[in-house]
Amino acid sequence: MSPDDSPELAIRPMQEADLPAADRICRVAFGTFVGIPQPETFFGDADYCQTRFRSDPSASFVAVLPGAGATQRFEGLLAACEAFAAERGLERLEVGANTART
Repeated sequence: MSPDDSPELAIRPMQEADLPAADRICRVAFGTFVGIPQPETFFGDADYCQTRFRSDPSASFVAVLPGAGATQRFEGLLAACEAFAAERGLERLEVGANTART
């Protein structure tokens, strides 16, 4: 694939139809990060994505990059965050984005 053929990243407002995928991604991402055997069960019956979406849909967004490789890119991001924390002797690293801040 040439650079001209590469898929473009799209960032757009989250829609209600995005919630099942967002929930799965959130659970698997955090469950994988903390190393539980079944990462898709992380958070149990809590419903963080829907709760946050419903509290202020205008503050929710999705990033979509068509094609394969998202898992590897996310794993690379997690590894970089772990390395960053280890370099600085941090026991934990909290990251977030608040697009609703004024």
